[in-house]
Amino acid sequence: MTYLKRDAREEQLLEIAVGLLSSKGYRATTIRDIAREGGVATGNISRLFGSLSALKQAALYRINDRIVEEYEAASAGQTPLEGVLTLLGDPTDARNQHVLTLWREVAVLAAEEATLRDIHQHALRSWALSVARYISEHIQHFRVRDTPERTAWRLISFITGMDLLQEMGAMSGSYEEMKHDLVRFIRTELINDEVK
Repeated sequence: MTYLKRDAREEQLLEIAVGLLSSKGYRATTIRDIAREGGVATGNISRLFGSLSALKQAALYRINDRIVEEYEAASAGQTPLEGVLTLLGDPTDARNQHVLTLWREVAVLAAEEATLRDIHQHALRSWALSVARYISEHIQHFRVRDTPERTAWRLISFITGMDLLQEMGAMSGSYEEMKHDLVRFIRTELINDEVK
């Protein structure tokens, strides 16, 4: 084990947790996995973060912040329709699959654990805020029937509902068909002939 100052060690372990949660999922990520990858004893994690749950929760906040930043950066310079689709998480983009898998798990676990419910609500709110901000910034290209905020929530409700139906096998079709339906819904919500 290399010696690092407390802040540096916390940052190292937090980044390890981010990577493991993203690849393995919430429940499958263990304190032993993090300790082994960080080259520390499991007790160090409890000492630094209070508990494995606290470390995982901090990692989820960081994952959420990065996702929002990445999607916002990716939407820059796109057509308004493509930008909204990017912010919603294009279902045909393979990079989104690990993120979807993790947040599906968190959504299920949030029903049992109040702290995860808070994190999940935070993630949904930051997602909606990002989409609403994009709509507001590109309002000249849209004819929304409602506020950008309410429009963003409807778009997010649609994509999360479709994702759930697809994941449960209740809705037949491919991710391409899902994307086609999502684009149609976006066009319905953001009516404007200029949006292509």
